[in-house]
Amino acid sequence: MRVSSDKRLLVLLGILFATVVSGWLFRSTSEPPAIFLPPELPHEPDYYLKNFVATTMDVGGKPRRRLAAVSMVHFPDDDSATLDRPRLQLFTEHGRTWEITSTSGRVNAGGESIDLQGEVRISAVGGEPESDRVEMLTSEMVVWPERQYAETESAVTIKFVGGVVDAVGMHADFKQRRLELLAEVRGHYEPVDH
Repeated sequence: MRVSSDKRLLVLLGILFATVVSGWLFRSTSEPPAIFLPPELPHEPDYYLKNFVATTMDVGGKPRRRLAAVSMVHFPDDDSATLDRPRLQLFTEHGRTWEITSTSGRVNAGGESIDLQGEVRISAVGGEPESDRVEMLTSEMVVWPERQYAETESAVTIKFVGGVVDAVGMHADFKQRRLELLAEVRGHYEPVDH
């Protein structure tokens, strides 16, 4: 009889061990680990500017770009800023200034890009003869001021002395003086007498 009670005790200890282990496993898998996240900041402004002008200079002290707007509101949660009637000027090495205006805009975190909406107008000023003047019109555009580059997927109209070109989508490299029209390109050209 002694052997049978030892077996019972062994079976009983095995069941007790299995119960304790399964309870511990259930508790450890049913409760997710505590993760402490920083409190989420509300999307509320921390400062604003009225009628401001900010100029960025190159290493030689010459203006590289200038951003002005009727107002700017900054949001600390995503480090973005909204702009009312922004005017961006990009000064190129060729002496030409590209002036970009719009109804509204949004400067993304770090100021790397600016999303422009509304009546977006781009015009070339100076550095070239009057016959090389160009103006571009669209409804939205993303501009990377440091790269002097912009693009849109919207309809764009390009006006120049003697003609007009319409397209859908455009990439503009102001530094290289290069435009790429993406689709549905149509133009009208009238020779100009000199």
